[in-house]
Amino acid sequence: MPRERVRRNRRVNNSPDNSDPEDNSGEHEGAHSTNPTIHLSIKDVTALIPEFTGDSKKTIRATNWIKRVEDVRNSRHWDDNTTLVFATSRLRDAASIWYENTQQDISTWTSFKDQLQENFPVVLDKIKAHELMKSQKRKPSESLEYYFHKTRALGERYELEASDIKEYIIMGLDDDINKASIRVVEPRNYGELLRTILLVGNNKKEAGAVDAPPVRSEDPK
Repeated sequence: MPRERVRRNRRVNNSPDNSDPEDNSGEHEGAHSTNPTIHLSIKDVTALIPEFTGDSKKTIRATNWIKRVEDVRNSRHWDDNTTLVFATSRLRDAASIWYENTQQDISTWTSFKDQLQENFPVVLDKIKAHELMKSQKRKPSESLEYYFHKTRALGERYELEASDIKEYIIMGLDDDINKASIRVVEPRNYGELLRTILLVGNNKKEAGAVDAPPVRSEDPK
């Protein structure tokens, strides 16, 4: 074959328009896409975002619900439009009716958040909240960790001061736990408070095991 023809054939074979039909590199790139918004089913969205009805007795408050959506959005790298579509799909009851009547005025995730909180405000009865916290007592079936986190979550739901929540946690502990020894430590944060409670609680268990009288077996008749 003449040299010029060989050169022309080489140029044709190396042209980007003559890709190898066996080459699936592009297909593999698409198959390995890590875009977290792809292939999300209704079941997936339901698992990620809880329902919001607008009734604080049935679902979480608007501020907490929005925070939950924001957490999912950040972990999934959703843009504003995707976040708005998925979030509004989880509205129910009064919240769903509100959105149907106002969605023409809402075009961004930010405007949705602002209007949702304005139309479903958080109304807190601080006196009732303190009375409820005072009534919290650790049940015999509850571990110290469970009681601690349950009581803390309740206080934070009513947006009480951290110092008040910590005191209510201590007040609700068993009567035989030395609460004065917990208070004297003056825990700076929740983590220190929990560690102190566990330490004092474990010391109480060990002391009880030492002080317990030996069990005597009955003499055989």
